Amino acid sequence: MDTRGKGMIESLPPDIQDYIRTQVSAGHYSTETDLVTEAVKQLRDQEDNYERLRAEVQRRLKSLDDGNYIELNGDDELAQFFEELKQEVREKHAVKQEQR
Repeated sequence: MDTRGKGMIESLPPDIQDYIRTQVSAGHYSTETDLVTEAVKQLRDQEDNYERLRAEVQRRLKSLDDGNYIELNGDDELAQFFEELKQEVREKHAVKQEQR
């Protein structure tokens, strides 16, 4: 078993230590350190994704506040909007296919 970072692993709560050891024993990770490293990378990625999403929501809320939206009244207008949107996506997809 990997002894690098052993003090760090041993300082974790017992249930977390057991989980880490089980994952390593099952062969999901080569070492305890590998598991902790992967977990921290995934947490960092998750936080980065959250920040990007938060910024995008803020940008779009500002856009709405600035009056950049369309109003759809009733099911017919909504259905027409989605049909136009689907057609636009099909056309963009067709152009990409032609470029290949």
